[in-house]
Amino acid sequence: MELTIDHLLENGITAHTEGNLQEAERFYRAILKIHPNNSDANHNLGVLAVYLNQTNAALPLFLKALEHNYTVKQFWISYIAALIKTNQLETVKTVIIKARSFGFRLKNIHKKNVNLTILFEGHTKVKLVPLRLPPKKKIDGMLACHQNGEYEAAKNLALLITKTFPNHQLSWKLLGVIYQQSGKLNKALIVNKKSLDLNPKDAEAHNNFASTLTDLGKITEAENSYRQAIALKADYVEAHYSLGLLLFEHKHYEKAIEHFSFSDLGKSKLYLLRCFYYLDKRSLFYDQLDDFIKDGVVNPELGSLGCRSALRYGADKLNLFCKDPLNYVMKTELGTLYDFDEIFIKTATTILNQKVIPNRRQSLLTNGYQTSGNLFELEPLLTKEIQKIIRLEVDKYKANFEKSNEGLLTNWPTNYSLYGWLISMKSGGELKPHMHETGWISGSIYINVPKKPNIDSGNLVVCIEEDTLSPNNIYQRKNIGVVTGSLCLFPASLLHYTIPFESQEERIVLAFDVVHNKL
Repeated sequence: MELTIDHLLENGITAHTEGNLQEAERFYRAILKIHPNNSDANHNLGVLAVYLNQTNAALPLFLKALEHNYTVKQFWISYIAALIKTNQLETVKTVIIKARSFGFRLKNIHKKNVNLTILFEGHTKVKLVPLRLPPKKKIDGMLACHQNGEYEAAKNLALLITKTFPNHQLSWKLLGVIYQQSGKLNKALIVNKKSLDLNPKDAEAHNNFASTLTDLGKITEAENSYRQAIALKADYVEAHYSLGLLLFEHKHYEKAIEHFSFSDLGKSKLYLLRCFYYLDKRSLFYDQLDDFIKDGVVNPELGSLGCRSALRYGADKLNLFCKDPLNYVMKTELGTLYDFDEIFIKTATTILNQKVIPNRRQSLLTNGYQTSGNLFELEPLLTKEIQKIIRLEVDKYKANFEKSNEGLLTNWPTNYSLYGWLISMKSGGELKPHMHETGWISGSIYINVPKKPNIDSGNLVVCIEEDTLSPNNIYQRKNIGVVTGSLCLFPASLLHYTIPFESQEERIVLAFDVVHNKL
């Protein structure tokens, strides 16, 4: 779908140059049905009108082309020539001044007392806009770089293409994806909007725009954009899944079920299971949980729901991930093992103070903020030593429980990556109960824990269930006393939250997940 407009333009120009004017007009108008403000189609329709001696009809078309893209010299020449032909000489002077303000030096136009007759004769043959498609080699190179994870190279190629070929939608669309992946959400919003403007009927562009709006916390606008994507492409599973996530996050579980049921993406069934659980649809919940168990799926989310449902309903089901996750919580004091100030505090302070990485919306967080994207990918050099230490401590964690028969250990990922982010909270801040769905084990390193007015202030709590869903949960939690330099590692199937604190200092935590690369 990305090249639809480009293909229509190419066909229109081909028909136009071959003298098939009706066919050319059909292609140009097809573009304007998709995107009424497309500069190339408006301009070339104007060229047709001039050829057919309908110059008055051409004027608004040329003007519209200029209004939406003033960077093309030919647009200025065409508009001025049409104004001259219709004897609008005062307007010509105004347009000439405007063209000059944008740096255009058109032949004879900048001179005083210009002979307008000569000018007109020189521009009687208004030209078609040349077909402005990037070389296929550049497009393929851009896409290959992105697919191979070479995001900086892909971004540079996309920027180069959009500069030379400003109407190439695919490049704008990919650029928006790259900016969002790197946490540059405001830039992502701008270029995703540009991509959408170039082709308002591109479902993927609506989905990308909605995704950025979601990360920026613009929930109503995001939902509308997801629904527009689905309206354009009813079987768009990615949009259904993303809209389901948005609805799930805001506890609209019944509505979320509709979209998770439609989508066949791997995680959709897991979220569907969670919806059944939160809606207390016990029979549907167990039917689907049994299917997962029968298929031998080892997954932290299933492990969590297995433990939670056992506590809530009393049914003892096979838990393939970890039946007793509270027994696999491990705390280490990194301050006694490493130069904590130099390696951790200095690095985190640099990132937060210099705003190297932008922040993102976090609905579970009160009176604080979270960095966007994967800290370890965005700042690989700054965090190199931190990553090395985390991997060493993860190895110790595994070794400490190596005799366990829990699926957490027996199915330990042979290939994993680290995904990290910083969380800063001010006085009164807290993080509500949640789990990290993408992790295998989760961890938190306490960069700064303010002095505690009472023993529990700012502590980490890991638990099986939320208090509101199970009265028995009070006996299924651990309150972990953390101080600056503490590292906590625990199964990702555990819910966790922080106890509010009061202090003039910020509470800063480096949170991370060990992510199974096959999940």
